[in-house]
This record gives sequence, structure tokens and C-alpha cells, in this order.
Amino acid sequence: MNNNDTKDSLKSFKNSRKQDFLNKKKKIKTNRLSGNKSSNFEGEKNKVLGDILKRIFYALVIMIIVTSLMTSVTFAKYKPVYAVKVNDEIIGYVQDIQEIKNKIENEIINKQEECAVFTTLDVEPEYEFCLMESTEINEDSVIKKLDESSTTLYKVYAILLNGEEKVFVKTWEEAEEVVNSLKETYSELNPEITVVEKYTENIKEMDVNNLMDAMTYVDNELRSLEEARKRREASTVNGVYLEYTPVVNYHLSSRYGIYESGIRDHAHSGIDLAASEGTDIRASAAGTVTISRYYGGYGNLVVIDHGNGVETYYGHCSKLYVSEGEYVEAGTVIAAVGSTGNSTGAHCHFEVRINGSTVNPQNYICN
Repeated sequence: MNNNDTKDSLKSFKNSRKQDFLNKKKKIKTNRLSGNKSSNFEGEKNKVLGDILKRIFYALVIMIIVTSLMTSVTFAKYKPVYAVKVNDEIIGYVQDIQEIKNKIENEIINKQEECAVFTTLDVEPEYEFCLMESTEINEDSVIKKLDESSTTLYKVYAILLNGEEKVFVKTWEEAEEVVNSLKETYSELNPEITVVEKYTENIKEMDVNNLMDAMTYVDNELRSLEEARKRREASTVNGVYLEYTPVVNYHLSSRYGIYESGIRDHAHSGIDLAASEGTDIRASAAGTVTISRYYGGYGNLVVIDHGNGVETYYGHCSKLYVSEGEYVEAGTVIAAVGSTGNSTGAHCHFEVRINGSTVNPQNYICN
């Protein structure tokens, strides 16, 4: 190889390396230009997005401000309250649901009232949120209306005398004191005094008494029973209670054992009960009619056998309403006042006999 060939080869190699260098440099420049264009696009994109976000932010701020202003204006004019409804009817307005529920619990459900067992609301109230212009908050009125529509069960104690309710007291201790005290006072009468619990939704109907009033009331009842017992004892003949005086609105015209010249020649065997002719004559006690007819000086006479040897006579009747052999109850109208037989005026001759012997009727009746 000659020198010329060597020179040409070196020249060709240099040119080749130079071209490679230029190509690489061009490529790098192209890449730089492409990168700059991409960066510029991303910058523009971010700038637009930022503007949009700013506008959205400003819009939101404006909306918040407007909403706040509207809310302020609204709440300045209207009050946020709760309408209390019962059976779909508004009974008032309250501001705090929990507070009114607490009041219902304390002032209605758990109210401290004598004799109360428990209280329930007839209808549970409903609460509805609303904005009202100058609405009056009336919690006390709501509580009052709910209380009026509530139901309270009360327990009292009834004092019974011979099975009949006589008076009511608030506590078992009061009832027990009344019973024990009066049983001791009227031990001879041996009254049947008992106590039972009574439940009611209307305490006013029960007419509950305090201890002293209850004691006085039952004492009066027992005193009446005691007096009736004594009257019964006084009106009892050989075990027969002469419950009725034969004639009402009478005038005692002649007593037992009286001798009256020109009228009779012997002691009066009974008493004369003067009354208007036709006045009802009643059986003094229950028994069987043994005589019902005209009977000598007695005129029209009714005789009743009451048992235990006790008989009653009703003489000088104008009319007879019963028949012999008939059983009559005490108080039955058996005849009418008259003046038949040995009589000087309208009256009922009343006689009481024990085993055939007359006794003074005034020891048992008409006294």
C-alpha cells in the first residue's frame, strides 16, 4: 500500500466519524426541540386548569357567602322549632325535643301524686321540625294538654262494713287503724269490718277521706247499727222481732191494762192505735194467719202466729186483706183501720200474747 492510499483511508475514516458526530448532534438538538415543545404544552395545560380551579373556588366562596347571608336573613326572621302533634293535631311548639321529653317524664309519667300507681300517655306525641315566624314557644301549655290526655291509675283502700263499702282512705296503715280501733270500741256488736284495695282512674269518684273523717264516718255507721241492735233486742219477744208498728201516723188512745168504765169491764189487754178509717194495718212480724174474720167484741180480727208461742192481734178492722192459713212477711198490709165490734171510734186494737198470756205491747213497739 502506497502513501496515497493510506491518506485516502484516513481521510475517509475522519469524514465518517465527523458525519456520525454531526448526526448525533442533530439528533440531540431535535430531541431538545421536541422536549421544549412538550414542556410548553404541559405548562399551558396546567395554567388553564389552574384558572378553572380558581374560578370554581371563587364560585364556591360566593355561594357560601350568599348561602350564609340567606341563612342569616332566614333565621333572623324565622325560628327553628318543633311542632308537637297528637293525633295529627298541633298542640303547641317547643324548641328542644329532649327537654320536652324530660318534662313529660318528670311532670306527667313520674309525677308525685297521692295514691297514684302509674301514669301513661293516651297517645304518644310526634315532633315535626319547622321554621315559624314569631312563633310562641309554649312548653307549659304542651305539658298541660298532654297531662289532660293522660291516664293515671290510683289505688285506695275501701273500708267495708258487713260487706258494704263505706269509706275510702289513702293507705293500708290508715285503714288498719280505723278497723282495729272501731272493732275494739264496738266489740259487743262484733262488726264485720274489712279492708280491700280499690283501683280507679277517677280518684274524685272515690271521695277519699283523711284518717279522722274516715274514723268518724264508720263510727257513726256503727253507732247506728248499735242503736238498731238495741232496738231489735227491745222489740224482740221470746225470740220474735216485732219489726213494724201496725199503724203509722197513729194516736195512742188507750194504754195496756187500763180500766175504762162504760167501755169494758176488765183491764185493757192491748193498746189502741187511733187513725183514720181505712188506714193500712201492717203485720208486726212474719208469721201464719190463724184468724181472719169477725170475732165478737174484737169485730173484724186478724191473728198471726209468729212461732215460739208469740201471737199478735189486730182488732176492729174495717177490712180484712188476708186469709186464714196464709203466711205473711213482716210489714205486709193485712187489714184496714175501722171501728167494728166493741169500739167507740176508728182505731186498731193491737195485742201481743206469749203462750196465750197478754203482755204490754209498748215494751216492744210504740216506745
